[in-house]
Amino acid sequence: MLIEAASYSLPVIFDTRGRGSILNIAELIKSTRSELAQKYPDLLPHFKVIIAHFAQGNIGDHEVYNALVQPNTYGDLSMLHGEGAGNFFKDFRNWFKSQNKIRVDNRDWSEYLLYASDYPYFGDVHAQKLLKYIINKQFFDSGGTLNDVRNIMGLNQIKILPEYNLPQVRKDGPALPSTIITNALNENINSYDIAIKTLVKLITENKVDIKSFCIQFKETWKEFNEDVLLYTLKRATKEEIPMILTKLVKDRITL
Repeated sequence: MLIEAASYSLPVIFDTRGRGSILNIAELIKSTRSELAQKYPDLLPHFKVIIAHFAQGNIGDHEVYNALVQPNTYGDLSMLHGEGAGNFFKDFRNWFKSQNKIRVDNRDWSEYLLYASDYPYFGDVHAQKLLKYIINKQFFDSGGTLNDVRNIMGLNQIKILPEYNLPQVRKDGPALPSTIITNALNENINSYDIAIKTLVKLITENKVDIKSFCIQFKETWKEFNEDVLLYTLKRATKEEIPMILTKLVKDRITL
């Protein structure tokens, strides 16, 4: 199953039932990576695992920390909340840096962590009590940065999506034409509003529906470019049509 998921660049999330299950998952990750290296080395970058609930109850447990700090492995922070969250961030960060763990996968401490709430199993108050400790004064005073917040709150999740790990090309069907939308009537309207109105018209007329929305980045993950990749479905035939909208994002989206 893990190798099949890697072939599609799909991340796999494991539920956990305490410390023992986390350590067992870590061994499974190691053995799977070893098999991939021997048989399917091209799939190694696409083997991505999320260990759920790993932090709650394991603050200061360096064996659990080591279980997480492996290539392409991530920790889901659901269940962690309140002061325990603040204690975890400080302890995990200090341990990571003191052990020079950046050498493992060339990732900093926050690049291993995913904000998660387990909603609706846990309610919105629980989610808020985790979020608070990712953006409060204690987080920054103990060494956290805005870049760490960005990693935990969404950028890490984006990085592991297949859309950002595989070439996004049309594999079948005829080549699709390029379309230029112009301001033919020379109205006082900018390109952003033209693009949005065009999309709205296509959707309200039941011609297309949006399947997925992919923000585009520049050379690194630190900065957006101004383009958006949309995957749309043609209503009549269910044909998938990719749309790249250029110069759409400027000053409209922040991360």
